[in-house]
Amino acid sequence: ALSHIICCACSCSMVTLVIFMLMTLSSLEYNEIGLNYSSWFKSIEKGKTYESGWYMIGLGHSFLTYSLTAKDIEFTHFSGATMPPIKCRTSDGLTVSLEVSLQYRPQKAEIYKNTTSSEEAETVLERLVIDSISSSAAKFSAVQFFTKKNDITLKMKKTLDERMGKEMWMDIVLFQ
Repeated sequence: ALSHIICCACSCSMVTLVIFMLMTLSSLEYNEIGLNYSSWFKSIEKGKTYESGWYMIGLGHSFLTYSLTAKDIEFTHFSGATMPPIKCRTSDGLTVSLEVSLQYRPQKAEIYKNTTSSEEAETVLERLVIDSISSSAAKFSAVQFFTKKNDITLKMKKTLDERMGKEMWMDIVLFQ
C-alpha cells in the first residue's frame, strides 16, 4: 500500500512538473522576432531578441512579437491608405499636400530597445513620419518642389530613415 501511495505521489508530481514546463513554452513563427515580456514584473528582458522557434521563457512570460515582413504606411487619397496625404508648409509659407508611401521593418538586433507593442509602434511611427516629412518640407520652397522633386525625396527619406532608426529601431525598405 505504501508503494502504491508513493507511486501515485510521484505520478502526480511528474504530471504537475510537465504541466508547468508546458506553461513556460512559447513560440515564434518563421517571419517573427520577439521580446520576452514578464507580466509579473511588467518588463522586457534587456538585450535579447528571439527569432523563430520554440523557447522556455518562464511562467508569466510571453512574447511581444514583431513581424519581419515589410509593413506599409501610405498617406494618399486611395481607399486603402493608412491616412490622408500629409499637409505641410514650404519655406515660403505655402501649403502643400504630399502623398507618401513607405515600407519598413524592425531592426533585429535593436528592437529590444522598443518598449511599445507592435500595434502601439505603428501609431507612434505614423506620427513620426508626419513630423519628419513636415519638418523636411519646411526647408524647401514651393518652386523647389517642382524643380528638385527627386532631391527633396532623397533628403526626406534620409531624414526619416535616421529618425526611424534612432527612435523606433525600424529600417525603411522602400520610400516614395
